[in-house]
Amino acid sequence: MQLSGAIVQAGISDPLWLVSETGHNNLLKLRSVAANAANAAEADKDYELWIVPEDGQPLSLGVIPVGGVHQVTLTDAHRQALSQSRTLAISLEPLGGSPTGAPTGPILHVAQLYEI
Repeated sequence: MQLSGAIVQAGISDPLWLVSETGHNNLLKLRSVAANAANAAEADKDYELWIVPEDGQPLSLGVIPVGGVHQVTLTDAHRQALSQSRTLAISLEPLGGSPTGAPTGPILHVAQLYEI
């Protein structure tokens, strides 16, 4: 079983989410690391998680909540893109997520997945 992880953080000492990925159930899990680290998005906005492929358009993994644990089931296309690029990004989008299927708001965080 392959296990990968990343820490999404605002700065050196400000972790926001812990990301873990396992090939066993095709799951990507995001867990808020600190109670106040990942604040709620602005009014009428949501955070959206993306796979950033080596080439081509980012692939949405959906809107992510602040607090608790959030799980995403990865499709085969998601797993392939993630295994090649190992890069995730979080953008600030309109409520409900990007209306275009591509990031429309600012990219707030970029994180690399590493074997753990």
